[in-house]
This record gives sequence, C-alpha cells and structure tokens, in this order.
Amino acid sequence: MQLVTEYAKRRNTIKLSLNTKKKKMIQTVYRSPENKLVKRLSFTGDTVEEIALIYLRQLNKYSSLGYEIKKKKNGKVLTPSFKK
Repeated sequence: MQLVTEYAKRRNTIKLSLNTKKKKMIQTVYRSPENKLVKRLSFTGDTVEEIALIYLRQLNKYSSLGYEIKKKKNGKVLTPSFKK
C-alpha cells in the first residue's frame, strides 16, 4: 500500500510518502513558488508497524505545527495494532 499526504504552510510544502511493501517512508520538503527541493529524509523499518508509527508521528508533528493538508492520495486510515 502506498499512502501520500501533502501539507502546506506559507511557502513550505511537506510531502510524506509511506510504502508498506518496502517498509519505507520518505519525507520531502519543498519551497514555493518554484518548488525547490530543500531536503529529503528516508526512514526504513524492520516491521510495517514500526514504519507506520513513524508516519503517524510525522503527521501529528506537522498538524500541531499548523500545516494544513493540501492533497491526500489513497487516504486510508492507518491504525497500527501491536501484538504481544
């Protein structure tokens, strides 16, 4: 499953991409108006739950900083369940 969320605030655009098959999340920061790439971070994990938790933390971080959701692709709700 691939999940992509874009946040925007003033001149910054943040793109979070989660790929559960590759167990990888990519965070990309762009500067408007010319969409210049500022930084790109890649997170990998051993399990899907671990990488989903990182994705949810980043979503929460940018929501609390006042960023608004600009675009959402495959907008499925993720609820990680942990087995003991």
